[in-house]
Amino acid sequence: MGSLHENPQHGFGGLLSGLQEAYESGRTKDLAWRRAQLKGLLRLLAEKEEDIFDALHDDLGKHRAESYRDEIGALVKSVNHTLRNLEGWAAPEKASSRHSR
Repeated sequence: MGSLHENPQHGFGGLLSGLQEAYESGRTKDLAWRRAQLKGLLRLLAEKEEDIFDALHDDLGKHRAESYRDEIGALVKSVNHTLRNLEGWAAPEKASSRHSR
């Protein structure tokens, strides 16, 4: 049985067609909706921070500082980075127009 490393295209045809179908159906959400979802995630993390600390301590024995650094803080940093860059990432890209002679 081959691995994905041996054949990187294995199984991706269906995934790609599913993504194209979702995009063409209009089911994808606009930037305002995406931004609101990300901001909601930040609010949830702030509101539930103590519960998250408790769960990480109870389940994994993590200290608060470790939990913040590895879990909450990393996620907050990632969400903020996404919020700062979302518009640029979603902007249309001009295709190269190289012509061979």
